[in-house]
Amino acid sequence: MQESSSTTYSETVEPVISIISAVYNVAEYLPAYLGSLDAQLVDPKKIEVILVSDGSPDESEQIIKTWMATTRIPSCLLTKANGGQASARNLGLESARGTWVTFCDPDDFLDPAYLSEVFANIKLNADNPPAMYATRLVSYIEATDSYSHSHPLKRRFRDGTRVVDLNRSPDFFHMHGPTAIVNRMTAERMSLRFSEELRFSFEDAHYVASYLLDQDVPSIGYVDTAVYNYRIRAARNSSVQIGATKPEKYTEVLEYGHLDLIAQCKAAGHPVPKWLQFMMLYDTLWYYRGDRRVGAPSKQLTAEHLEIFHRNMSEILAEIDDESIGDFEVMPTDQELRNALLLGYRHPNSRPSQINIIEHDPQREMTRLEYLYSGALPREEITYRGRLVAPKMAKSQAVRLMGRVLFFHRHIWIPSNGTFTIHLDGVMTPLVFGRTPRPVFTIRPIQVQRHFDKGSEETLPIMRGRQNSSKLKRAIGLAEFTVKNRVAAIRKSLPQRKTPLQRLKDYIESPRATYVFGGSWVLMDRPGVANDNAEHLYRYLRAKNPKINAWFVLEKESADWQRLEDEGFRLLEYGSRSHYAALGHAVVYASSHLDRFVTNPFPKGLKVPQAWKFVFLQHGVTLHDQSAWFNSKKIDLLITATRDEYQSIVGDANTYKFTAKEVALTGFPRHDALTAYDPSKSLKRVKTVVLSPTWRAGLLTVADERGNRELLEGFEESTYARSLSAVLGSATFIDGLADVITR
Repeated sequence: MQESSSTTYSETVEPVISIISAVYNVAEYLPAYLGSLDAQLVDPKKIEVILVSDGSPDESEQIIKTWMATTRIPSCLLTKANGGQASARNLGLESARGTWVTFCDPDDFLDPAYLSEVFANIKLNADNPPAMYATRLVSYIEATDSYSHSHPLKRRFRDGTRVVDLNRSPDFFHMHGPTAIVNRMTAERMSLRFSEELRFSFEDAHYVASYLLDQDVPSIGYVDTAVYNYRIRAARNSSVQIGATKPEKYTEVLEYGHLDLIAQCKAAGHPVPKWLQFMMLYDTLWYYRGDRRVGAPSKQLTAEHLEIFHRNMSEILAEIDDESIGDFEVMPTDQELRNALLLGYRHPNSRPSQINIIEHDPQREMTRLEYLYSGALPREEITYRGRLVAPKMAKSQAVRLMGRVLFFHRHIWIPSNGTFTIHLDGVMTPLVFGRTPRPVFTIRPIQVQRHFDKGSEETLPIMRGRQNSSKLKRAIGLAEFTVKNRVAAIRKSLPQRKTPLQRLKDYIESPRATYVFGGSWVLMDRPGVANDNAEHLYRYLRAKNPKINAWFVLEKESADWQRLEDEGFRLLEYGSRSHYAALGHAVVYASSHLDRFVTNPFPKGLKVPQAWKFVFLQHGVTLHDQSAWFNSKKIDLLITATRDEYQSIVGDANTYKFTAKEVALTGFPRHDALTAYDPSKSLKRVKTVVLSPTWRAGLLTVADERGNRELLEGFEESTYARSLSAVLGSATFIDGLADVITR
């Protein structure tokens, strides 16, 4: 059933722009949207608003009818059975009369000058109009009533309002329907409609890309001054926000969206243009970024859905050049994701072209090598001191995304006190220090030692005097040497008033700090709480090896401070200059936690050599895959409690980067205390029952910068708290305790 109602306006007046809005369950947002249309600083007769109720079950239709009775804007309401946003927009296109057409969402709203700025640009480019216009999107964050200009594609507006030819600037693609303004007659000539198979996402991008693929010159007029306010709902229930939870997003979007666009290119007899390659890369990379998160919706996909996803991705990436993957800079993209696309799909049996020398351990005289490969492991032949040897430790670390291993990092530890070369599959492979592009095939021990001893780049000296002007020019890296630059360089070399950070650095490097903290072991649990593995390791060190220069870090306000001070702990206040000085001279830094407040506690701007070996004591047993988090940290020793846990981390072809060199199987710390028995202190061995309930992150506040969290208000009434209390107070539990104690 379709119904049409409208205000009175002359059918002979053709509006400049038709605004089509698909309406579904947006009653609470409609007043703001419709009010923003009334507030536009243009002649209302130049606008046409077509609102299509897609079987909306709420009061949206009544709100629209009430608005239509008072607005001066020519408008109409169409109704239809629910069929999705694409079908609603397509119905609206059948009634549109404007020269240009756009598709604003009714839960968003427009700045008052939005249309006047668009109209001004249409008039300015009347003699040579672009294929379409695009406006600036600004996110309105409903939960905080604030605005954000941080959209990843905001860089398209970095040069202000301009017309861009996508063939010349492929990174300026556009894919958002509500901020796209297309020529209606051009779209009608193409019989272009939104794909109704795309129900959850990408229907906008598919429509815009299809439109641009048909143009001789795919040009876009970017209007920097026309601001479209995109609402991020506090309820997190928009179609975009819930789309990631739908399996169809991982199957139908690629099939009916990306692959259909590729099919259009093939039908037209030309390759996929680079702008479209960039657009498809931008969209598909979000799948992999999302999959990296703990608890990502993609983790719930079935094997069948994942198989369809990877099959479609293989077809898509077959049409995207290696060069485009390497050149893609539309948003920050790490090399791991680029490698996943290149090695996982385009070159699934890739052999390494080089081996990187990553790390040197002078104490154990070992060097860590790394290379990338996909498919089967290359045959390794390591020649050390002229003879074939096996590596000290070796592991293939799998990079698993979207449920599939896409490629591997190969980690090899070899001796570093002799000359070595490596052949892979019978081919001598270049050895490269870090990212230095100067390959060599044979490495001598002195080369490794010198490279890693060099550390950071040396600062260039400041030269003085006329005779050194050329050296000064080279030192400060200037293309043109001027008196102003020379004076600035000389001033920089003169003594200056020290900042607090400089004074702190001076203290850390002072003879006193060196004397007190030289060769120190620094231990901590959390800033505000002790009583974890680090506290007990400190106590063990003081008892078994008091010669170790051990210190324990804690906030002075902590409830544990006085207890540990009374016991004789040598305490350092977290965030104090002594804390930083101890770390500056530490050889071992051990903690039961791996959060940033532990691994990088220094104030911003303070550069302190981190020469310590970091020992991650953990505070439990790692059950779920934590490789994304662990791999991002520099961990020199990681303790594990069980054989299964140990193997899950060091085992071959898993997602952790660590080998047996960095992981130790120690058993559960402090477990022996549960069974300790001192007959001199007790006539009867005390029986202990240990109850270890799991914790619930959702019942705690968000951690602050130091990891402190509080119980949420109403915790006692939560299902978790009530269930735990019921167990502890149950007759069965109490009778069981009595039975254990008296047995």
